[in-house]
Amino acid sequence: RLRMITMVQKKGGVSKTSTCVLLADHFRRTVDEQWGMVTNDESNLSALFGDDYFLRILTMRECPEIGGADSVLVDLAGRPDQEAEQTLRASGCLLVPIPPDRLSIESGMSVVDEALELNQNVAVIAAMASEQDKEDLEGLFKGLPVFRVRRSTMPQSIIGKQQWSDRLFDEMPILKRSWTGIMNDISTIADWARRVS
Repeated sequence: RLRMITMVQKKGGVSKTSTCVLLADHFRRTVDEQWGMVTNDESNLSALFGDDYFLRILTMRECPEIGGADSVLVDLAGRPDQEAEQTLRASGCLLVPIPPDRLSIESGMSVVDEALELNQNVAVIAAMASEQDKEDLEGLFKGLPVFRVRRSTMPQSIIGKQQWSDRLFDEMPILKRSWTGIMNDISTIADWARRVS
């Protein structure tokens, strides 16, 4: 059975796509499965995933029809339509990224309420967040898992320019510490997502 993990948030700029990319990269490096990604984001991500495992969509009707993938990450934006709701129901788990600003939190609370009506495996991601931000979200979303993904100082790495990153790591060790922390955050989310899916 195809494993499907869906990232959902109505508000833009909350790290949906970058977190999906990081999760897909983590899974592809650590799990013996072929992971694909479905998105309605306009970023040029096909170079990272390859045309066979990357699908840019306009409608959720196409999801998750992606060639050859064992598992798929879905980057879902906007208010769920009927087709999107089917994806949310069919997903092994739903991840709701919420940065620590008022509008994102308000939007996230609404999305979590809607998501829980469709799927019981829902987790909140404290995106671009401090430990205190994570604790604040844990207080708001009692009973739900809340994971932190700290702010990246290296956006180039998020879209797969790993060679560039490795060279820069050698010159600036502080970036390596930052990136290691982010990858540890992603690993924690990935472990939960695979366990509940």
